[in-house]
Amino acid sequence: MSNKIYILDIETPSASGIDVVRKIREKDIDSLIIFLTSHDELGYTILKSEFMFLSFICKFDDYEKKLTASIKKAIRIVGEKQSLRLTDHSVVYTIPLSDILYLYRDSVDRKTIIKTDYSEFRVNKPLSELIQLLNGSFKHSHRSCIVNMDRIISVDKKNNVIMFDGGETIDMVNSDFKKELEVVK
Repeated sequence: MSNKIYILDIETPSASGIDVVRKIREKDIDSLIIFLTSHDELGYTILKSEFMFLSFICKFDDYEKKLTASIKKAIRIVGEKQSLRLTDHSVVYTIPLSDILYLYRDSVDRKTIIKTDYSEFRVNKPLSELIQLLNGSFKHSHRSCIVNMDRIISVDKKNNVIMFDGGETIDMVNSDFKKELEVVK
């Protein structure tokens, strides 16, 4: 499901915008919400809610400029992939990209392993499909391994070892992909 941007008013002819956002959040926690309303006095109520909204804009306070800025910010946020979301055998996985160290194909199990700081997720998806769901921080280090470049602290090209910021190491570096790993900090 792709993220959406909702622009809601608190007062509508048929229902409360607050009721609408509750229904949205029951099924969709990823999309962005912008409140645009003439009810400035409800700002504190919305602020202390758990609606996870992007902005609260009063219609009487230069709203065109603020709405334009909020929409631009929302588009930027939606455009940046921040988590890996996939469904595998009726299980929905949502894994923050910053938590992923690497992904590799286990040839024995015939599954792809997504390795994070805290767990390993085994999914029946090929690496070629998963790389399409990741952002530009992920590069191949080997035909059967994709690494998160933001999490690498060193690459020992002589011994073909990658070290990640948590101290974990892998030896999945192939000479065909060493050039992709040259941009390591």
